[in-house]
Amino acid sequence: MDQWITYDLMKKGFAFLELLVAISLLVLVGSAVYVFVVVPPKVPELIVKKEPFVQQQLQSETSLEEKKDIMPPPLAEIENPVPPTLQAEPPRDVKPALPPIPPPILPEPPPTPPSSPSQIKIYSEFYNFPERFFNESIVSREQMIKVASAQYVSLKKMHDGSAPYIFARIEYDSPVYGSTIPNGIRLGDSAFPGLNGGNPRWEVMAHEQGHNFFGGTSGWYNTLAVPGPFLQESLAVLSAFYTYHNILENQQAFGIDGKTIESLNYDFANGRNFQKQQYELYISQGKKFDEQNVLTSQTLDYKMILYGETYGWHNYLKFAKAFENGLAQFFSFQNNGVSDVERSTYVIAALGVAFDKDFRIEFSELNFPIDDAYYAEIFPKIKDIVE
Repeated sequence: MDQWITYDLMKKGFAFLELLVAISLLVLVGSAVYVFVVVPPKVPELIVKKEPFVQQQLQSETSLEEKKDIMPPPLAEIENPVPPTLQAEPPRDVKPALPPIPPPILPEPPPTPPSSPSQIKIYSEFYNFPERFFNESIVSREQMIKVASAQYVSLKKMHDGSAPYIFARIEYDSPVYGSTIPNGIRLGDSAFPGLNGGNPRWEVMAHEQGHNFFGGTSGWYNTLAVPGPFLQESLAVLSAFYTYHNILENQQAFGIDGKTIESLNYDFANGRNFQKQQYELYISQGKKFDEQNVLTSQTLDYKMILYGETYGWHNYLKFAKAFENGLAQFFSFQNNGVSDVERSTYVIAALGVAFDKDFRIEFSELNFPIDDAYYAEIFPKIKDIVE
């Protein structure tokens, strides 16, 4: 009897144990179902390629990790809710904007002419002058050097880049008024500013350099002009007046101040009046053409000054080409010497080519000899040379 009771208790104990095992199994199964069904495990989010504007919008927003606990607002709080992708799309009937039209490419402005003293190149200097020379001048020594350099540059321009030297020395020589040297000029006591109202003798300085530029750069010029003052003096005076007008046109580039321009105006106005007086004297004395008389060359001077003032000084760039080196090969009249008629006709033809005019009647009225047949022969040759 006791054995059965013990067995029965043991049987009940095993049944209770089996019940506990069954309950544990059920608990384990339920947990699994909860994990996999009720709360599914996280899976990696799919990477969806967004449109550029959506990506840019997302970059400025809070990350998904930061927003996981933030619930979106209810739909009632959003006016006209539209899916985000539709909000970002432009209306389909609007054409895409054209790219902006770039501004036109304008040509670069010309460089500004030099204006400061450091930018002005110097081509001349005064040597061995007493201080009195500079003290008498109403302009500074610096401005005197700039004018002398501008005269050099202007003459080089007139002669198409040719020059007898690369630097002009202006040396003091007491007894002379003005003269040339192989590498520049000389001025003496008679050319001091104190004798010219405090103004340097600008015309004398350019005149002497004019001799050097014509005679020192061209054998053809020497063939035509030497001997005698007719072409030598007239072309030197022309040189001086050309430099004056070229400086006026390029004042800023040469660094010439207003006071110095006034001084140049004073000196060249006197020079022009003197040439006009000599022209009138030539006429009053009967218009006697004489190559050896400076009065004849001064008559030519005044006519050339009038042509420059009337038709433009730039025309003398072409005129000077008629006296350039190496032109003897185009002519033969010089083989037996150059007569006064040939010399007179040549310079009148050169003026005609430079200004595209026929000045023969004007010079004939001044008794300048002209050979019309010779003129007709050389005019087209000179024209071919200078143009």
